[in-house]
Amino acid sequence: MLAWFREHAPGVQVEFIHSGWKSNWSEYAAKVERRLSAAYGAVDAIVVITMIRTILGEKVRALASAHDRPWVACTGRGFESLRRAAVKAAQLATLARARRTRPEA
Repeated sequence: MLAWFREHAPGVQVEFIHSGWKSNWSEYAAKVERRLSAAYGAVDAIVVITMIRTILGEKVRALASAHDRPWVACTGRGFESLRRAAVKAAQLATLARARRTRPEA
């Protein structure tokens, strides 16, 4: 996945956060929140796959919305499904960033 983006979309940076199936997912939610924070500002969109603990997924989506960042559900399986979701997230991030930086009229 990373190699595909380096070759086809070099301006897009992809990062994975693997929580596994640990019951103590709060550390991963905190990591997502740090990555979304205005002080850090590195994350412009999030892809949420179906293989995520339910409450963690809810928390990640809520955090993305609270930080005015788009999130995209990846409901399929495999490389191609994840790639499509990541490309869509990058497109939405570009639009959202333009909206956030547009001067008030």
